[in-house]
Amino acid sequence: MVPPLLLQPLVENAVTHGVAHVIDGGVIRIAISNTESSLTIDVENPCDPDRPRRTGTGLGLANVRGRLHAIYGDQARVTASEADGAWTVRLVLPADGMTRRSGAREIETA
Repeated sequence: MVPPLLLQPLVENAVTHGVAHVIDGGVIRIAISNTESSLTIDVENPCDPDRPRRTGTGLGLANVRGRLHAIYGDQARVTASEADGAWTVRLVLPADGMTRRSGAREIETA
């Protein structure tokens, strides 16, 4: 299970920092795939390669990373990359029963 509202800041960033700066607008693509060991979620949006570079703090991505670390520890990853006029954020979550961490104990969720 994907934690509630995990994708909201990623889609918000895709609009604010990507689609809003592209003259023709664009489409935000969310792709989900899984293997026996992981669930992968990609959020991709177009971006203007000539746009002025922002010096933001990356708070949205930092919050997502922090939430995933609190739930899954080092079993989850968040990466962000820009290539060919598109920005992609990739989340990789463990799929082994979606074991969640809560304090020092682990809770298995269905």
